[in-house]
Amino acid sequence: MTPTASARRSNSSAAARPRSGPGPAPVRLGGLYALEQLAQNNPRLRQTVVDVICAYLRMPWTPPREEDRQQRIRAAQRLLADHLAWCERRWWQRPTSVNPRFWPGMRLDLSYATLLDFGLANCRVLHADFHGATFIGRTSFSRATFVGGASFTGYASFHSATFTGHADFGGAAFTDYTAFRGATFKGATSFDQATFSGTVSFDKATFAGRVTCTDVRVTHPNPGSTWPPGWRLEYGRGGAVLRRDG
Repeated sequence: MTPTASARRSNSSAAARPRSGPGPAPVRLGGLYALEQLAQNNPRLRQTVVDVICAYLRMPWTPPREEDRQQRIRAAQRLLADHLAWCERRWWQRPTSVNPRFWPGMRLDLSYATLLDFGLANCRVLHADFHGATFIGRTSFSRATFVGGASFTGYASFHSATFTGHADFGGAAFTDYTAFRGATFKGATSFDQATFSGTVSFDKATFAGRVTCTDVRVTHPNPGSTWPPGWRLEYGRGGAVLRRDG
């Protein structure tokens, strides 16, 4: 390896490593944008940069002003959504084209993070862990696809998560074990047209608002699955679907 190539590799590796320490939110956000651009041009760094963004969102940081805190959360969330959306579309449109900024095969660890109006609509994620996360405001996972599950445990985890506003999982596809065990839903919740292909747990989940599960499909029903209160699994010629009790 030439000295020039060695220096380039050293500089790229150093840039992709998270840096800790105090500093104003705009400065640290500037660092995230620089890392994002580096990873856009170097696919081998993408998971590392996603890990850095997730760690940033999990930081227990108390800013002098609440607006500073909201600024850094929303900006970091946008970086994730920009690269996890596999297609470019609006809610009323059919998919138009593959997002050129899409990063496939990413794993998310947002356990115990505080997220504001969080959205992963049209996103595709390999593994996702939202264990103990707090979702403030409207949350949308509409048409999102969770291909695998959470790191180390093998499932998409929303265990003990709290949703303070409208939670929208309409059209989302879960292809592995999915856990909403102990989750708290304080607003309206929609799973309309979602698809579950593995075991699902809503054990000890609480819903303060209206829950809709219209046209939910369960492709591999498991007797161990539990569903939102007031909903049951019903078998028919077209497969298993959720129906409201009564």
